[in-house]
Amino acid sequence: MEYFGPHWTAEARGVSPEKIKDQKLIEDFMRELVRVAEMKIISGPYVFYYEHPESEIESGVTGFLVLAESHCSVHSFINDGFLALDLFSCKEFNNALVDKLVLDTFAPEGYTSEVRWRGEGYERKTIR
Repeated sequence: MEYFGPHWTAEARGVSPEKIKDQKLIEDFMRELVRVAEMKIISGPYVFYYEHPESEIESGVTGFLVLAESHCSVHSFINDGFLALDLFSCKEFNNALVDKLVLDTFAPEGYTSEVRWRGEGYERKTIR
């Protein structure tokens, strides 16, 4: 069966608030993730702090990269110590290396990740 490509998602819990509010750390992490996955940045990373006007618990940092292969995003909830990440690609990559990078960078107390193959039945066309 043909597929468009893998979509890796991960959740890290119990992450130090200092790490997941550090916009420079998240930006550097995203650049390294793309290097480890052997992809190419088209635009970004764009990393922003958002302070929720009504709920401090909802405040966090969001990062996004546009890749030649698709995209990468990071969302943190600082006061919960929670980090959600994803990497969607039209090419395969070594998700074990990506997992190791997350664990080494953020040292979470709890961590889960999975890969889902998207675009079942997608047949890649080429221009001649």
